[in-house]
Amino acid sequence: MGQLIKLQDYISRYEEDLAAYTTRFILFKRRRWERLKQWWESAREAGAPGAGNRADGDAGFSPPPFPEESVMAQRPGRLAADPGTAEKSASLEALKKAFLNDLFELQIKWASSTAAKISYVDRSYYRDGHLKFLMQRFPDTFLCLYKPVFLLKKAPVEAEIVLITPVELLCLSFLEEEEDAIYIASSEKFWLKRAGEREEKIVNPFLALNRTEAIVRRLLKEYGIGFPVTKTVVASNGYIDYPSASFGQETVDRLNYESWFQRLRNLRSPLKHEQLKAARALLRHCHSVYLPRQR
Repeated sequence: MGQLIKLQDYISRYEEDLAAYTTRFILFKRRRWERLKQWWESAREAGAPGAGNRADGDAGFSPPPFPEESVMAQRPGRLAADPGTAEKSASLEALKKAFLNDLFELQIKWASSTAAKISYVDRSYYRDGHLKFLMQRFPDTFLCLYKPVFLLKKAPVEAEIVLITPVELLCLSFLEEEEDAIYIASSEKFWLKRAGEREEKIVNPFLALNRTEAIVRRLLKEYGIGFPVTKTVVASNGYIDYPSASFGQETVDRLNYESWFQRLRNLRSPLKHEQLKAARALLRHCHSVYLPRQR
């Protein structure tokens, strides 16, 4: 899973100690999954399919509790509330899916609160498909600032998605409004989108990405950090016609999406020192809106 180190303008505990929380998340995820898998295997060996389901007569059996850090500690989730959910599907894959969904909620919690402060999250983020995709489909060492708000000269500036991998920084934008849409791209202000018989103009997504790239490069330069930066527009369910794309502009559509996705997904590299430096530099200039926690 990628790590959500900043969500919009919410307070994030990664801002307090980036190295500690990135390491803690990786260890927590691995240990929790090993424990949960062991519980699942023990339940399967203990009886018939559905072990752990109270209807099958094993009312005393339940999954190991999440530690305090987990979202389960404050709000019962699927696994805690119904330990038989995964067994009913007779699939370890079902357990893994539920586990990842619960971890996704934990990530939003970490990206919107600290021990002393809390931001109130727009519930739409829990249903945001692009956010969930970035969190659940990439390695643990990918650090994501999801549409952060940078504070530059005391003025808040909204940015596009920033994904910091161990080897590069990606400024990302998604174009996935309609299936099989064709985007006729150019360097002008507008692109032409064709969907069936309809045509309409959309704002060139690279304009916002250019602004995000300029902010990122400026901050990295300020801290003396040399890190590759790429601007990427993703249309996994459509097509982008952009033969005149300039250097540093990457378009990903149905034709090359799988190779792009696998290239990133297979980047099994530990967290890098320069990567953490880049993430810290950006976090230092992010805007946060929060309230003190109630004691």
